[in-house]
Amino acid sequence: MAQAAELLTPARASETKLIAGVCFAHLVSHYYILILAPLFAFIRADFGVSYTELSLALTTFNLVSAVLQTPVGFFIDRTGARINLIGGLLLGSAAIAIAGTVHSFWVFIAMFAVLGLANTVYHPSDYTLLSERVSPRRMTQVFSFHTCSGMIGSAIAPVTLLFMQSAVGWRGAFHCSALLLLNLLFFVVLSMVGGGLNQYLVVGLGALYGTPPALANTALTGLLTMSAIGVLLGGALASRTIRHNLVACAGLVVTGSASTFIAFVDPGALLLVLIASLSGFASGMTMPSRV
Repeated sequence: MAQAAELLTPARASETKLIAGVCFAHLVSHYYILILAPLFAFIRADFGVSYTELSLALTTFNLVSAVLQTPVGFFIDRTGARINLIGGLLLGSAAIAIAGTVHSFWVFIAMFAVLGLANTVYHPSDYTLLSERVSPRRMTQVFSFHTCSGMIGSAIAPVTLLFMQSAVGWRGAFHCSALLLLNLLFFVVLSMVGGGLNQYLVVGLGALYGTPPALANTALTGLLTMSAIGVLLGGALASRTIRHNLVACAGLVVTGSASTFIAFVDPGALLLVLIASLSGFASGMTMPSRV
C-alpha cells in the first residue's frame, strides 16, 4: 500500500499542474473575449470611427470563431491538444499586441479576426487534455474549476483594463494584456511539457525506438533526479539575478531542444540518459524563476 501511494503521488501532482495550466489558459481566453468592451469609447475616439464601425471588430471575432470552431476541433484531434493550446495562447497574444501597436483601423479589425481564430482552440484543447489526464472521479469537479476560471477572466477584465488605460492608454492596456500572457504561458508550458515527459518518456521511447524498459526508466530517473538538482541550483541563481525571464526562457529552450532531439533521433544508451538528464536539469532550473 505504501508503494502504491508513492506511485500515485507524482501522478496526482502532475494531474494538478495540468489542471492549473488549463484553467489559466481558459482564464486568458475569457479575458481576451472581454478586452474590447471596457475600452470601447477610448478606441472609438482614437480611430475616429462610429460605434457601429468599431463593432465590426466584435462581428469579425465571433464570425471567425463560429465558422472555424468545428474545423479546428477536427484539426486538434489529429495534431494534439497541447501544442494547439500553446499555439492559440501565442497567437492571441500576438494579435492583441499588434492591434495595440499599429495605427490602422483595418489592421485592428484584422487582428480581431486572428484573435477569433486563436479563440477556437481553447475549448477543444482544454476538454481533450482534461478528459485524457484527469481521473474520472474528479472530472465533474475539475470541469467546474475550468468553467469558474473562465468566469474569473471575464470578471477581472473590466477593472484591470480600465486601470491600465488610465495609466498607459488603451494601447498600453493591450500591450500589458499581451505581456501578461507570457507569465501564464510559461506556467502552462512548464506544466504540460514537464508532466508529459514524466508520464510518457518510457512508453514513448519504447514506441519510437524499441528502447528496453530498464534503459528508458534509467533515462527517466536521470531526468527526475537532475530536475531536483536543477531546482536547488535554480533557486541559488534566482536569488542572484533579476533577469528571471532570461533564466526561464533559456531553461525552456534547452528542455524543448533536448526533448525534440530525443523525439527525432535515437541517441543510444549513454547519450539518451545524458540528454534526458540535461532536459530535467534545465526544466528544474526554471522553476524558481517563475515565482
